[in-house]
Amino acid sequence: MIVIWALLIFGLVSCDAKTRLEPFRIAIHIHNEENVPMSDIPVQLGKTLIRTDHTGSATFRFEGNEGDTVTISIECPKEHRAHPAGSARTVLKKINASDKPIPVPVDMEFACVSLKREHVLVVKTNRSDLPVKINGRTVTHTNADGVAHAVVRGKTDETMHLRIDTERHPSLRPQNPSLTLALPPKRKFLFFDQQFEEMTRPAKSKKKKKRGAFAGPRRL
Repeated sequence: MIVIWALLIFGLVSCDAKTRLEPFRIAIHIHNEENVPMSDIPVQLGKTLIRTDHTGSATFRFEGNEGDTVTISIECPKEHRAHPAGSARTVLKKINASDKPIPVPVDMEFACVSLKREHVLVVKTNRSDLPVKINGRTVTHTNADGVAHAVVRGKTDETMHLRIDTERHPSLRPQNPSLTLALPPKRKFLFFDQQFEEMTRPAKSKKKKKRGAFAGPRRL
């Protein structure tokens, strides 16, 4: 009987040790492709959903056991993708500190990378007030120095058709010069240099009036 009771007590103690939960902490940090913190991003651990603060961080404090595997998932804004993937797993661990093991705090980092990039288009000409069109839409005009700037936003390798509109200046050459380019994966300055020449119409030669032949005096 003593042996049985001892085994029962040992079993209860073992069970209690396994089910005893300990406090763990997991902090999530989210930024964009330029390492700027992103706020209000949903982050989920189990059934708990919180959002990142102005520093791009969200902290979970919960109870668990060493060796448990937990899954963290994030939801990036529209037209963004998570890097690495939108979810990740980590195993809860403890380390020996002073006289007893303590839970190891976990910090995880994610990036929400925009699928579109902003680029700056710089148009240089020698003519003022020329419309600059992107994919058929006028976005800017050249200034008094013949220069124009515009922000171009699109996905990597997206094709852009640029054109300098000379419809109102038929004497300029070339007429309506254009440029097609694929947007690069990183922010860049995009240049479109075009010099114009003005064709002058040849002056019309004045025709000399023909003088009539001298007929001599008329008889009355």
